[in-house]
Amino acid sequence: MDKLTYNAPELALLLGISRSAAYNLMHRADFPSFRIGKLLLVKQDKLTEWLDAQGKTTHGYQPPYLFPESGC
Repeated sequence: MDKLTYNAPELALLLGISRSAAYNLMHRADFPSFRIGKLLLVKQDKLTEWLDAQGKTTHGYQPPYLFPESGC
């Protein structure tokens, strides 16, 4: 049976980030984590959906406009 949820240390290993970065991520309002008692978890399917959505948004960032070189 596949894992249904991941805790912060497991999330850190999956994403290749530090444990503290995983805990910070799991406390973000836009991240689909939940608690069971003191245990902070994320469902595998919600994590996949969240990761897919990250490539579709710029979080308000607009890259600077680059002027074409004039060749002068």
